[in-house]
Amino acid sequence: MRWAVRLLPVVVVLAACGGGTPAGSLPAGPDDPHNQGGTVTIGVVQEPTSFLAAGIVDSMLFSVAVDAPVAEGLLWYRPLEETARARTLADFWRPMLATEVPTTANGDVRTEGCPVASAAMCVTWKLRGDVLWHDGSRFGAHDVCATIQFYWLRYHDRNPTAVLSTAGPDQVIDCREDTPTQATLSFKTRYGGYLSLGSGVYGILPATRLENAFHGDTDLERTPQTVDLRTATGAADAYHGTDTLDRIIVGTGPYVLAGYEPTKSITLVRNRHYWDRGHQPHL
Repeated sequence: MRWAVRLLPVVVVLAACGGGTPAGSLPAGPDDPHNQGGTVTIGVVQEPTSFLAAGIVDSMLFSVAVDAPVAEGLLWYRPLEETARARTLADFWRPMLATEVPTTANGDVRTEGCPVASAAMCVTWKLRGDVLWHDGSRFGAHDVCATIQFYWLRYHDRNPTAVLSTAGPDQVIDCREDTPTQATLSFKTRYGGYLSLGSGVYGILPATRLENAFHGDTDLERTPQTVDLRTATGAADAYHGTDTLDRIIVGTGPYVLAGYEPTKSITLVRNRHYWDRGHQPHL
């Protein structure tokens, strides 16, 4: 099963799911064996300048579209039909790598009793313990805190990577790994946008990749990363080799990078070990 993004000046969608449907008959459903697997080819009008352009070093719609099947966040966006009667900001999100949406109601957001005495607010993130990054490392609190370190705590306004914005992360004064599956962020203000930090496409970055850049305090887009995405995903065609994170992507999502030919194509294949058993990748 492949998801191929062709870098064309037009939008083209092709699906290979077996033979054609005989005239006069209804199309078979998704459980029909003839409809298992296949390839979807999607044309995009512009090539992403970087896989990190999905909100990290830039905000490119094309990069977001390519990264979305691969890179996840603590929370994910609820569809419009589920938010028609939303009453709070929390109602617009659903748990993804986190197990619940932190709010004052469930005790995950506090304005007193924080790990840092001077904090105006702290947010506790409870995380899934059954998630692997495509490179085989286990997702957890260390990734959450490393991501916050990358955006603000380690470098403040002197980041060697040209991040798109530090607004939001610059309100964080501490990130603690309470347990492997729980992290607590302390804020210097009562920051209303806390749910968006670490959420959505590429909300959390893998600590193993960030630490490669931390070791030399180098630009994340220019730091060589050696990865093998095959074993953890069960995808024999997944990428393995050395490149920089503007040209490869390591996520936790249902699809994994297989290859990238600049100006030609980006190929994603199914993550056969995707953590969400109720929503497995399927064409």
